[in-house]
Amino acid sequence: MKATKQQLQEWKEKYGQFFELKSEDGKSCFLFDPATSMTIMKQVATAMASSDEEFALSILNNCWIGGDEELRTTDGYLNGFIEELKEILQVKPCTIEFEKELPVLVCEEHRLAVRKPTRDDCINAAKKNRGKEPFETSIALLKLISLDKDAFETLRQKHVPHFLAMLTAVDKLKDKVVVTVKKY
Repeated sequence: MKATKQQLQEWKEKYGQFFELKSEDGKSCFLFDPATSMTIMKQVATAMASSDEEFALSILNNCWIGGDEELRTTDGYLNGFIEELKEILQVKPCTIEFEKELPVLVCEEHRLAVRKPTRDDCINAAKKNRGKEPFETSIALLKLISLDKDAFETLRQKHVPHFLAMLTAVDKLKDKVVVTVKKY
């Protein structure tokens, strides 16, 4: 599928970042960034646990803007896109800085002040995810340790890629001691 400059501009305005995937025989499709929707990211994570094909279909079906339909319906194309679709999902880097001895999660221009999670925080967050939904335990934990609930909600609702990056950093805040196992 060939997109016009006008179409590309309209899609940029509507979807923000988007991608073009092109096969070696010239067929192409356009997908918006799945990381812009927490709902889609949960579906993708669930599908990823099932198989690479389910993962690819989840992205193609949920993020499709337009393109050659064969890319969604023909196995050869689907299998060819799996690795490329994994590249799309690269999570933004998140660092941890300290201000007045308190950790601050930093992802690009977004900052969220938190406290270190305790064992009870981890247990309580897990209890909130009885259905074992992807990301829900991490979201609950980040909400518990967030020192600015308004900033947490703004990130969660309006800056999903940055929020996802912060979810991945929470585990680094947990106190850990190196343990070894010796079998007898």
